[in-house]
This record gives sequence, structure tokens and C-alpha cells, in this order.
Amino acid sequence: MTRVESGHAAILLLHHEEFDAIVSDWQMDDGSGADLYRWALAERPAIAERIVFLSDGEADDPSTIAPGRPMFRKGQDSHALTSVLYEIVRQSRAPTLT
Repeated sequence: MTRVESGHAAILLLHHEEFDAIVSDWQMDDGSGADLYRWALAERPAIAERIVFLSDGEADDPSTIAPGRPMFRKGQDSHALTSVLYEIVRQSRAPTLT
């Protein structure tokens, strides 16, 4: 597990590192989960499908910016979050057919 303190730091790390799954806050001091998702979609599309969002706000909704990407409220339903992360990791590690 690798932890960074900002969206900008996450983008810098993702330029050079590969991760099976990415958990990102939706709201950050220096950007947002939407910014991270847009960057991933443009620069590293394969990892865009590995992003899961966490949020404090009830009104936060990634569906228009990151359709299909899951969002979990902080402190709630950790079993569902764990299940989603497990599936993302399983898919990211599955051998590709060529």
C-alpha cells in the first residue's frame, strides 16, 4: 500500500508506478477525484478502471464524470468496499489474452 497526501502527489506517483487498485478521496485540498480520474483517462486509461472513490459528502456523485466508478461514503460499508477492491485487483492481475 502506498499513501500520498494530495491529488497532485497521486498524479505524480501514477506517472511512474503501476497499481492494482487506487482508492481516492473525491474532495482534496489541491484538486478532486474527478481531476485524478480525468488525468488517468487521458494519460493512463488502463488505471482509470481501477479507481474507487471515497467521500464525506452525501451529494458527491461521480457518475457524470467517472461513469461506472464506485464511490463509498467514508466509515460505511467496508465489506462492500473490500469486495469491490478485491474484484478490481483480480481483474488487474488476470492474464491478458493476445
